[in-house]
Order: sequence, then structure tokens, then C-alpha cells
Amino acid sequence: MKKLIILLVYLFIQQLQFAQTTSWKVFTNTQIGINSSAITCIAEDKGNNIWIGTNGEGIFKYDWNGWINFDTNNSPLTSNYITSLAIDANNSIWIGTFGNTGGLTKFDGYNWKTYNIDSNTTYDIQIDNDGSLWMGSYWKGLIHFDGDTNFTYYNSSNTNLNQLSDEIIAVNIQLDSVVLCGTELGGAAEFNKATTTWEEYFSPVVPIDLVINSIIVDANKNRWFAGIQYVSMLDSNSTWQVFDYDSTNNYDYYHDIIVGDNNSLLFSSDNGLIELDYSNGEKWVKITPPDPELTDIGCDGLFRDQNGNIWIGYNNGFLAVYNPSGITNVESQKEIPKTYSLFQNYPNPFNPTTTIKYSIPTSSSLAKGRTEEGFVTLKVYDVLGREIKTLVNKKQSPGTYTVEFNAANLPSGLYFYKLTAGSFSQTKKMLLLK
Repeated sequence: MKKLIILLVYLFIQQLQFAQTTSWKVFTNTQIGINSSAITCIAEDKGNNIWIGTNGEGIFKYDWNGWINFDTNNSPLTSNYITSLAIDANNSIWIGTFGNTGGLTKFDGYNWKTYNIDSNTTYDIQIDNDGSLWMGSYWKGLIHFDGDTNFTYYNSSNTNLNQLSDEIIAVNIQLDSVVLCGTELGGAAEFNKATTTWEEYFSPVVPIDLVINSIIVDANKNRWFAGIQYVSMLDSNSTWQVFDYDSTNNYDYYHDIIVGDNNSLLFSSDNGLIELDYSNGEKWVKITPPDPELTDIGCDGLFRDQNGNIWIGYNNGFLAVYNPSGITNVESQKEIPKTYSLFQNYPNPFNPTTTIKYSIPTSSSLAKGRTEEGFVTLKVYDVLGREIKTLVNKKQSPGTYTVEFNAANLPSGLYFYKLTAGSFSQTKKMLLLK
């Protein structure tokens, strides 16, 4: 009997350990190569590589085999203080930096380009369906960049924006007609794209922090604002509600927000990762990784990847991956395809966006004697064979990629997309229904 009890206890402990390892994965700062800097932002590119920005040590790329660091010593980055990361439709990474020599840098995997903007700091880069960038700045207001040469500034000098709101640190473009902005001293405001005018949320009667670090719009069109004291929500009926994680603490200092499961939101904060369940009142839960070094450490960067895994960047340079349903593809190395593949777009039919997936193999996976230059094109055509749009036109490393196609300006009908890579070529159909 005693042996049976011991066996049952052992199996129970093993189940707990298995649950922990499948729900959490922790990269220490030593494993990544970070000395002591906080992880400020996280992004995932089309090849499922994870990028992180740090507060003083540049950016790091995780390719599922290991970590690669880019900083001012080995790249054209103008600053090692990274404020934001964004991936565009061509899989280029846009890097916002802070400091006297900071600004905006683009890296397409091969080439770097730095842009001269009228602000040495770029905050919270967001990319819209047209490929344009919307960015916050250090006392220059909201910046719109066409991705090529043209920068437009919307601030207190040329619009009705309050001068206290010229430092914009959070940007949200989930709503088509307006850009939601969070500021360092003036609360929040929304910018109307059509009229180029502002509506400010901050006033003596509006329950919102002066400092807004992050903004998100949930499935019910509620607008959430993460501040330094509490979280504010403006619903579709223009009614405000305030949520406070710890009423005894004047400064909870919320950072990033992502949507959780079942009417919940996740926040990175100086108190760590916390979850708000607002389905029935207000219920807060602190979510702590199993690593004892992260028990009392705050976090900043927060991101949900394509597989639903949640990546959390901590202030001591640790990076945790969390998925209560079980982490997907974290322990294994990223698989390199053995053949070229062009997959059926999803969804199909679609309106107005759809995702196209394709795979590029290594040269060693190909038949002996064949050579491939690695140049890839992916183009969309109409039923008459006229080229509608080029989605990809560059060299690409072996891997599996996804590209989003936006047909908002096209009529309903049948379209074709064609992948060409070296001697490989394949075409598939897709249907746009509006």
C-alpha cells in the first residue's frame, strides 16, 4: 500500500512538472545574450522568427536555432535603445529607437536603411493596410510615413492638438477612420484621418491617466487605455469604466495590452503579467512563471504570436513564453521545408483580406546539380492575366512564409496568385466575394 501511495505521489508530481513545461518556457538573459537590459518590445516576422527590442542592447532575433544580436557595433542601428518593432507585408522589420541619435530604421533581412525624421525618438510603430506607418514621437506629435519618402506630422503647431499631447507614446490603428493615441502628459486622444482634427479624452471629468502606455480595441469595439495608475475603458456607448489592479498602489504602471481568452485582457506591468477578466465585474489574476527569478520582476514587452503563444519580456532581460493550452513549436527547431510549396489561401472565398502561405527549401533539399538564387516573387493577377499586385519581390532564406493580401479596392471576382522561385513556378485561384 505504501509503495502504491509513493507511486501515485510521484505520478502526480510528474504531471505537475509536465504541465509547467508545456505551459511555460523561459529564456534567461544569459541564453539570449542580454547583459541586464529590459525587453521593451516583441514582434514575429513572416518566417515565424521572434524579434525582441531591448532598453540598451539593440535587437535580438530568435530563429528557433539560436539568438542573433544587432546593435550599433555590428549594424547601422543608430541607437541601442529600442522603443518599438513592426513587420510589414514584405517581411521587413521597422525599428523605432530612442535618444539623441535615435529615430527610424528598416531592415529587410539583407539591407538596412535609416530615415531622417524631425524627431530623434520614434514610439510605437503601427503599419496600416496600405503599408503606411503611423508613429508616435518625442514632442513632434503623430507621424504618418508613406514607407518611402514622405513624412507628415500632426501636432499642436498645425492641428488642434493640445501642446501637452505632443509627445505620443502609444498608437492604435484598429479603427478605420481614426488613429488612437496615448501621450506622456496629456492623456489620450483620437486623430480623425479625414478631417485631420483631434478629439482629446483627457479632461477633469474623464477618468483616464495623464500617461497612456498602450491602447487596444477589443472585439466589442471597446477602447482600452493602459496608464500608470489604472486601466480605463471607453465602450461603444461612450461610457467610461475604470479598472484598478491594486487599489492600495498608486502606481501599478501598466505597459502593453493583448487580448486574452474569454473576455479577458493581459497586461505587462511593473508587478509582472496580470490578467483582467471583465466578463462579470472585475477580476484580476497575477500570472507568474515557474522560474523563481521572475517571481517579483516587472515586465514590459508583451506579444501573442501566430500560434497563440504569449511572449513576455521582463525587466531583467529574461523572456518567457506562456500558453495555458500548451506551447506550440517552442521546444523544437523550426523545420526547413524540403520542397517548394504554394498553399491555398485562407480564408477562401475572402473579403477583403486573405493570407497566402508558401515554402522555400534549402539547396541541399533539392535535386543534385540544381542551383537556386533564392529570389522569390509572388504576384496577383486578374482573370485577364493583368498583374494586380506584387506581394513579394526579393531574395528570401529557406523557410515557410505568410503574406497578407488586401483586396479592399478590388471588385468581387476570381483572381490568381503565382509564386516564382528559381525554376519553380505555381499558380492558384482565389475568390473575392463582397
